[in-house]
Amino acid sequence: MSKICELVTTIRDKINEYPLKDFLLKRGENFSKLCSAMDTIEDTEEAIVEYLENSEAEVSIGGMYLRVYGLLQAIYVQQDSFRSLCSALDYNMIDFNKNELREARNNMVGHPTSRPYGINRPMTSNTILFEYKFGDVSQKEKTYHLLELIRQYRTQVTDFFQNIEEHLSHLID
Repeated sequence: MSKICELVTTIRDKINEYPLKDFLLKRGENFSKLCSAMDTIEDTEEAIVEYLENSEAEVSIGGMYLRVYGLLQAIYVQQDSFRSLCSALDYNMIDFNKNELREARNNMVGHPTSRPYGINRPMTSNTILFEYKFGDVSQKEKTYHLLELIRQYRTQVTDFFQNIEEHLSHLID
């Protein structure tokens, strides 16, 4: 079990203890939203772990795109699930919109054709190179190193869960 799944289990155990569970249930739909968010975080975590454990495996070009697209989409959904979890707990959310991993997902998977510049995407399974072209005058390259970005993201998520744990202990004071 990954560290993130362990942290979700810890939070799940805490919200199912009296008196916190009663407090959360009285808030109506928030308890269901909270449980659904934790389930989705665990599900997407399985996809992320699968990528990390097999990132060096040989695959076809199509398989490589499927793995990277799936990874980035799983992270995007996981981030949205964190947003739902925070909403259900009235907790201030970390801002994933300024996250480089989210930027990579939006450029490559989310909205690549709506960018105001041409994108050339040579990539390997752990690095995505975007070549931004603005007209004929300037050219800018940006490389995303997925394994490093994922490492940073997972550190951020671990810190987030520790803060949530502390928030839960003060929620019914």
